[in-house]
Amino acid sequence: MHTKVIPFLKHLVISYAVSMALVSLAAVLLWKLSLTAGQMQPGIYAIYGLSCLIGGFLTGRRMKARRILWGLLFGLLYFAVLFLLMVLLTHTAPVFLARQAISLAICLLGGFLGALIS
Repeated sequence: MHTKVIPFLKHLVISYAVSMALVSLAAVLLWKLSLTAGQMQPGIYAIYGLSCLIGGFLTGRRMKARRILWGLLFGLLYFAVLFLLMVLLTHTAPVFLARQAISLAICLLGGFLGALIS
């Protein structure tokens, strides 16, 4: 079990590092181009998808067996951490809205596709 959990967590950290770099780039674009938050939403979804794709790919290559399941689990955990951070940072009760449903679907799809192509 230990041989699967540690690499899985490392892949999660790599995915969040990719996310942070891309979100920083998006913030600069938001500032320089005077974009609205609504205009940036598709970019944020793309960042989630790309990060989960990378993490799912790394996880699928490492796990060998049940790659698809591991990729879906990766996407689910990636989303769960995002959702938890949103709740902690906004100090609001967790409400599952359409944006969170879209984010969850994108994270699951990214992890799935990453594991599939690994």
